[in-house]
Amino acid sequence: ANTEFDVLTGMMTNRIGAGTTSAFRVVHRNTDSLPRVLQEVGYQTFFAHPGTSWFYNRESVYSYLGITDQQFQDAYTTEDYKGNWVTDRAFLQRVSQALEERDGDAPIFAYGVTIQNHQAYNTAKYGYLPEPVQTNVPLSDEAGEYLSVYFEGLRDSDAMLRGWVEWLEAQTEPWLLVFFGDH
Repeated sequence: ANTEFDVLTGMMTNRIGAGTTSAFRVVHRNTDSLPRVLQEVGYQTFFAHPGTSWFYNRESVYSYLGITDQQFQDAYTTEDYKGNWVTDRAFLQRVSQALEERDGDAPIFAYGVTIQNHQAYNTAKYGYLPEPVQTNVPLSDEAGEYLSVYFEGLRDSDAMLRGWVEWLEAQTEPWLLVFFGDH
């Protein structure tokens, strides 16, 4: 949540106050942000996260940041999960569908946070041990397990990004894709 706040507001969470675990816990009113500025010049605003809306008070905070349309965990079905997490593939499907259903000619600012490659990185995450990662150094069984699970998520994220670019390239309007990670 700190990365989300920092990117959207240009403010650094660690400057908000001592002991604050998340900037999202202190946002209780409309706050200057990129989506708010874009909304004021005619953009539609959309946020998607396949987690729960109440966690970090995201639903309220994103409204305070100027996001008018939000999509959370309830947009997904059990088939959209890989182990305990909604897949990046399902995220792409739901978000692209939501964007295609938009009415009007207004440009859209869409901001999404995926969840599949969130920790933990042991076999319990997916219920199986993914393909081992080849290294040129010996790893403990535990380190090999964590690396395999983490790289499974990276492979799926890479496929999602390819899917995003393909979907965006099929659009008639100009677009800009910004991707960053904090896990």
